[in-house]
Amino acid sequence: MLLSASGNRVWVWDMNTGAFVRHFTHRRQPVLAVAWLPDGVRFVCGGADKSISMWHVEDGCVHPCALSGCVWCGC
Repeated sequence: MLLSASGNRVWVWDMNTGAFVRHFTHRRQPVLAVAWLPDGVRFVCGGADKSISMWHVEDGCVHPCALSGCVWCGC
């Protein structure tokens, strides 16, 4: 899987087929960075609004996390 960002969205692509898998919307500000977590099914993205979100690719669950301290939200 490959991550890319454009505006306030993160796009997930299948590297084997080149097919689009799904997209995730990160609040209202542009995404500045994306990175996979070691488990390969979750990623984090950081936005211009100084927030970090952790996403689960398979079920689309998001876990917002502020820079001042993390708050985990259930699905």
